[in-house]
Amino acid sequence: MDLTLEFFENKMSGLGFNDRETEGTFEIVFSREIPDTGLSVVVFSSIDIRTGEIRDTGKDAIRVTLWNDQTNRPIKVEKRVNRVGKCEDILERVAERAREIWKLGIDKARNTDENCDKCREQNIIGMMVERKIKRGAKKGKTFLGCSNFPLCRNTIWEN
Repeated sequence: MDLTLEFFENKMSGLGFNDRETEGTFEIVFSREIPDTGLSVVVFSSIDIRTGEIRDTGKDAIRVTLWNDQTNRPIKVEKRVNRVGKCEDILERVAERAREIWKLGIDKARNTDENCDKCREQNIIGMMVERKIKRGAKKGKTFLGCSNFPLCRNTIWEN
């Protein structure tokens, strides 16, 4: 059986996910709020919102990410699910990745050491996430940066 919109929607609904409108994307998106955290688990389905058809295999993976509901932006955490194999297996891998992101979201919300001090001062959820410099003299070095970048430019450099 091919992966269809109906099959995908049924699986996501069974996991407690709802449709979500997300600006700037042309795919159907599902989300489930993590209670009392201001975070959600969001699944980018790779199903074209205009046609309801799944993009060709190899064109795109299904992405599961941790989402900041206050800023309506992703936190730099993403798990990809390649669309290979039976549709039941693909959606079981999506569910597994969603559980991983859910647990991570709860852990991040409880671990206030990972929260951004500058965002906390403004009553905004911001988390310090590992980033890697991609070019320039410091290429390859890692640092902690706020998940709300570019709205917040807080950084912590490790020696």
